[in-house]
Amino acid sequence: MSLTLRCPLSNSVKVTDFGVFVKLDDDLEGLIFSGEEGLNIPRSEEDCTTPDHKICTVYPKALAAVIRFADEISENRSRISLPLLETVPAENKIYWEYSNCVSASKADPIRERVIITLEIQSNKISQKFNCSEFCERTDNSGQMSLIEYIICRLEKTNNERIYCTTHLSRYVSIREIEVRFNIFKNHKRLSNYELTHVISKDSYPNIDLFNDFFEDYPQWMPENLEEAIPI
Repeated sequence: MSLTLRCPLSNSVKVTDFGVFVKLDDDLEGLIFSGEEGLNIPRSEEDCTTPDHKICTVYPKALAAVIRFADEISENRSRISLPLLETVPAENKIYWEYSNCVSASKADPIRERVIITLEIQSNKISQKFNCSEFCERTDNSGQMSLIEYIICRLEKTNNERIYCTTHLSRYVSIREIEVRFNIFKNHKRLSNYELTHVISKDSYPNIDLFNDFFEDYPQWMPENLEEAIPI
């Protein structure tokens, strides 16, 4: 199955593996999709109004909001190669380490929330890595600890939630992000470091989750973790 996106100005076409056909005209947006595998999906030069396809309304801004927020919460350890983790270049290492910490990320639309489960290794949580993404929070050498980067990413995820809310609400309402923190040492969960933190702030774009988190949980500050959990 393939997805064809036709732009009305350039008449350009993009084909992917989603199994839907999206056509954008001057006054009409339509979603055309196949209900069964093996049906003929039209290419750019072909007629898309065949009996094999159904046409229904799609809202581009709402669709963009779904894709944008879904992309933000979809990052997890399945997106990296664990055997290659230790060989990743220094400038990319923190992003791989973050992905490796996310054991699950699940939308729960009935309860209007997303649940992110983090499993962080004790020998990595306070370790510093190069980071070019949140420069205002890195140290003088352009580095930050993994736990600090995790909180920055959660802050970004919540910002995306709020930013997308208006158009996302056509399909689903996500009012909070529930984050379940776990620290592991030698493959054992440390019971003193199990934390469930709910993020529901909506004062975009002035949401400061980073400082609030470490004020609420000073034991999770990197220097305190390093002292309390020796490698």
